[in-house]
Amino acid sequence: MSKAEVLGVILAGGRSKRMGRPKARLMMDGQTLIQRVIDRLGRVCPELIVVTDRPASFADLPLAVVADLVPNLGPLGGLFTAATLWPDRALLAAGCDAPFLEPDLLEALVRAGRGHDQIVIARFGVHLEPLPALFPAKVRVPLTGLIRAGERQVRALWDAAGAHVLDEASVRAVDPEGHSFVNLNTPEEAARWRAK
Repeated sequence: MSKAEVLGVILAGGRSKRMGRPKARLMMDGQTLIQRVIDRLGRVCPELIVVTDRPASFADLPLAVVADLVPNLGPLGGLFTAATLWPDRALLAAGCDAPFLEPDLLEALVRAGRGHDQIVIARFGVHLEPLPALFPAKVRVPLTGLIRAGERQVRALWDAAGAHVLDEASVRAVDPEGHSFVNLNTPEEAARWRAK
């Protein structure tokens, strides 16, 4: 799988209820959260898209912005949209609220996806992390089934499509503190990370 075969997908369809305002435009170190994700994901993927239920909110970004085909389904709905509109591409997906993505980890996910057709997720500590992750083109079919069944959890896709786990040692080799898995959901979380 070459980099050109991988589409970078930024999922920006959440309601930001706990944050109290749109997370994507929060500032950190002089950049919005979504710009930080664009910069980091763009080091790995030559083409990026944003999937959202509010495309007009992101019209200023210098990349394709597409509306959720099925609104209000969170990340699973965003993945469904990307897989439906780009059916022949693998998807390297991350949330718009993940400002500390490590490009070396993203590269490791893509490398781990070569040679098989499974989703690639990472283990960090006791957790299997749903994002960032690599989704092969074949996920469109099981995704469609999950969406029709009303499923909302990305983890359900692991069982439906199969998942390869990047082990913790491999993760820590490129992201020792697991910063790639930090997402900011509340003002308190944002303030804590700004203070670091």
